[in-house]
Amino acid sequence: MIKNYKYYLVAGLSVLTSVSYAGSSAETKSNAIQFGGLHSLLAILLILLLIPIIISASTFMKLVKKSYADKLGKSSTHKLSGLFLVAATENAATTAVADSINWSNIDWGLWVMLLVAVVEIFLIIFFNLQTQKIIDLEKASSYVGEAEEPQSWLSDWWDRINSFKPLHEEGRIDTGHNYDGIRELDNITPPWFTAAFIGTIIIAGVYMYRYHIAKSAPLQLAELKIEMDLALKEKAEYMLTQESSVDENNVTYLDEANRLEGQVIFELKCAVCHEKHGGSKAGGVGPNLTDKYWLHGGSLKDIFYTIKYGWPEKGMIAWADQMSPKEMAQVSSYIKAMQGTNPAGAKEPQGDEFVEAVTNTSTESVSKDTIQKK
Repeated sequence: MIKNYKYYLVAGLSVLTSVSYAGSSAETKSNAIQFGGLHSLLAILLILLLIPIIISASTFMKLVKKSYADKLGKSSTHKLSGLFLVAATENAATTAVADSINWSNIDWGLWVMLLVAVVEIFLIIFFNLQTQKIIDLEKASSYVGEAEEPQSWLSDWWDRINSFKPLHEEGRIDTGHNYDGIRELDNITPPWFTAAFIGTIIIAGVYMYRYHIAKSAPLQLAELKIEMDLALKEKAEYMLTQESSVDENNVTYLDEANRLEGQVIFELKCAVCHEKHGGSKAGGVGPNLTDKYWLHGGSLKDIFYTIKYGWPEKGMIAWADQMSPKEMAQVSSYIKAMQGTNPAGAKEPQGDEFVEAVTNTSTESVSKDTIQKK
């Protein structure tokens, strides 16, 4: 259908052009000299318009032949080319008689030539539009197979979160930049990246409000202190399960339950010298353990050391052979808890006043006498 349509269209144009010039030459010979220039100009214009028609039609027919090779044959192509050549030859011949056109009936011939010019311009536009249409159809058809191929839900989901464009739409986002065959596309930022970025902003706002405005959660340094205190408590509980591992270097202050057990041991083994209330008595053997004066240091480690190794030269025996490390730690914590009670009838202060040395990590005491003893 396309082949026959284009064949007869171009053939009719060629015949129409030839007839118009032939009629004009037969009827206007008497006035050819006066108005030959006008007709010659129109004839040249018609011939020149045939050139883009031939080029456009040739390109169009090549595309049609390529797309519909099974429907078109070589004979039709040769016929169409022959018609173009005949039309060009006949129009060229009109230039030879253009000078002898008669002034009579000049209106009829002129209007025919103008009509042919309009038809030629129309054909130029028509062939160009049809050629572009075939090119677009070929581009679209090259992606039909891929577009019709079903995608898995995973592939479809991946395309959605990345906002991928199908291949046949890449022409719309092509920036025109080409680097060694790699085209630059004006893709948008992937939606997942945009969502993640917005999420970080929201998280930052929540963090700012929670930690710096509402202060419902501790900051890093405060959280570190809480964790360290918890770790020390867990360490103390663990050391109690490892009786043989507790010594004067790692002993820790125990909880109330362990201090009560230490009280029982103290009243059983230490009350003889220090009384049950720990303050001893006037003229008693042992020193007062409830005030802030100590003979050998008043820190927890000093007390544990004194219980473990004793001070034989001052009447304090070593209890390492009679108490387990756990029991000595319990008694040490109980004695430390008695400080400041100052019971009635207690013995007068002895030794030096003890002041806890405060550090960043824990409270420790310094006993010059204990260090010398060690």
